[in-house]
Amino acid sequence: MDQSSPLKQISRLLPTTSDLVGYVEKIKNESSLAVLYSGNPEEKGTVIKRTRNSRSWKSYRDVAIDISEALGECGFQNVETLAEGPDFRRALEEKRYQLFWVNSAGVQGRSPMTHAAALLESLGYAYIGHTPIQAALLDDKVLMKQWLRGMGLPTAPFIVRSPMGGDQIRAEDSDYVREFGLAFRGPYLVKPSNGRGSVLVDIADSLEELNTSVKRVSQATGDRVIVEEFLQGQEYCVWASGGAVCTSGRLERQLTVQLFGHSERLYLDRDRMYRKESAENIDSDLCRPLGNREERLKEDLSFLARGVFLGLGLCIPIRVDARLGADGLLQILEVNPKPDLRKPRAGQTGLLSTALRDLGADYKGFIQKIVYDWINFQLRTEPAFLTSVLPQLSKDTPLQFSPSIPGLQSSPTPRS
Repeated sequence: MDQSSPLKQISRLLPTTSDLVGYVEKIKNESSLAVLYSGNPEEKGTVIKRTRNSRSWKSYRDVAIDISEALGECGFQNVETLAEGPDFRRALEEKRYQLFWVNSAGVQGRSPMTHAAALLESLGYAYIGHTPIQAALLDDKVLMKQWLRGMGLPTAPFIVRSPMGGDQIRAEDSDYVREFGLAFRGPYLVKPSNGRGSVLVDIADSLEELNTSVKRVSQATGDRVIVEEFLQGQEYCVWASGGAVCTSGRLERQLTVQLFGHSERLYLDRDRMYRKESAENIDSDLCRPLGNREERLKEDLSFLARGVFLGLGLCIPIRVDARLGADGLLQILEVNPKPDLRKPRAGQTGLLSTALRDLGADYKGFIQKIVYDWINFQLRTEPAFLTSVLPQLSKDTPLQFSPSIPGLQSSPTPRS
């Protein structure tokens, strides 16, 4: 093929491994970075008027500290943690930071996980995190279920009740019959449309219990409630992230997507899931990694996670939770947009520590991998989004990337 062909020219514009390393090193040395966590709406000055949070509030400050410390260990010279609220607003007015890591789930209101990202995007600041629409779809269980259904990805039958439409459910309701059939009478899984950590999630064994549970959750959140068939099989999870392959903290090559941390979740009670009334911490991350004899199951989990990750155009890690139905087929329970990135402590066998072992990375290396994944995605999709940290990538300046390094899969090779 002629070296001047359009395909050859396009391949030269894709960022190579050397480009990514160079840009990340520049950001490490020249940019100030703030890791955001959720401000407390109960503290004076955080909000102008206290309303309601459709999502169970949590600060995530401890996780933000872990991330910021890992970034410092990776060589980022200026990293701080910052609460979403008045401190965040002042920092924006003073232009104190050039880059943000959104580890916040919001302060209050509806779809609170979208607020920080939406503000930063509208102002033109670069941020590491899901886009507002991605965060909304991932965190809203109703929208996520509808999206999965539209994409043809398997998820359990479900119906929705909202405060405006009434919360009563009858077996003869048209949506009930459509989803569950005429004979189904439970068990049901009840959960708020926006939630975390199984807070307010319940299991109902009859229609009477179901209506009581739906009313309780609706009153507690003021938002929609999702009711689905409770799948009584085993529960599994898998992680998906961008394709930066790192060894000992060094970027080696780029894949399309990485899938890792295939695990079976282990629950202690008869329903194999926790029921939580509040945000207290409990050890709900017990799991076992899937073994070599479970390759088919791992492939099925990977298929589901890849479909979600690529279908939504993601670059930041997610965790997909799935369960086996009565037919022995996997159904996606939910997609966790903020999988717990708290640094694993000695002796822990939680989901992240298991995933990191599978990935062959330590916590610091995983955090740096996320930075590589993020900047690679932005360079390939919207380089101008990076101008707050890399001013040379202006909208009107053509990108000049280095030639590919032999042996590194950093850009596609055209076929002749």
